[in-house]
Order: sequence, then structure tokens, then C-alpha cells
Amino acid sequence: MSNIDFIKREMTFNQSLEKVWQAITDPQQIAQWFGDSAVFELREGAEGYFEWRTQCEGKYAMKVVSVNPENYFAYQWMNDPDVPFEASGATLVEWTLKPTVSGKTHLVLIESGFKQKSHRQMNIQGWLQELGHLAQHLA
Repeated sequence: MSNIDFIKREMTFNQSLEKVWQAITDPQQIAQWFGDSAVFELREGAEGYFEWRTQCEGKYAMKVVSVNPENYFAYQWMNDPDVPFEASGATLVEWTLKPTVSGKTHLVLIESGFKQKSHRQMNIQGWLQELGHLAQHLA
């Protein structure tokens, strides 16, 4: 993978693994920091969406790829709003959580599979903002 193909962000939270896991996988909690709503079941193959009503308006279709409780969560999602999910047009978002020796939680986020530089550029800024919202949500 070249740097053009992916985005990588790392953060450490003062909260437990369980609390961070819930924040990134529970649709009710996701809606408190990532857009305005999230609808999906936490199981491989489940389809759903993330919705924004103000900025980047629309529903972004997604599909859960992998769930390894409290360690790894991956989904594909569409770059454009209000279009049906299609794997060939989606990027892959991977969340990896690891406990630290001091009882904190280290998160690694990787989004890969960008087909257009403009989508990557938009999401570089988007993840900075959204992960800031996650940090506030967990504080």
C-alpha cells in the first residue's frame, strides 16, 4: 500500500478497552460522535449506514466485514452518499484496539482502498475531526 491508498491514525485513550470498544461499535454511541445516526447490526455481513444531516449530507452505506470483540472491527463504506452498498466502490475501515500496561486503550484506525485522491483528502480531514469527537465522547 502506498500512502495514497490509505489513512492511518493512532490514539491512546484513558478509558478501558470495553468502553472504547462500545464507543466504536454500538450504533447509539457512534451517533454521539460520528455523524448524526448509525444503523447496523454488529455481525459479519450486516449492512447498514452512517448518516450526516448537516455536513456531507446523506446516508453512507456500509457493510460489516469482521468483528473480533474488543480487539478488531472492520467495515467497508461508500465514499458517496445515498448510493447502494457495492464492495468495489467502498473503502475498508479497520479499528484495532489494544490495552496498554497502564490500563489505557490504544486505537489504530486504518482506512484503505481509495480509488480517488479527492476521497482520501476529504477523509484525512474527516478522520481528524471525527476522532477528536470520539476523544470528547470518551472524556
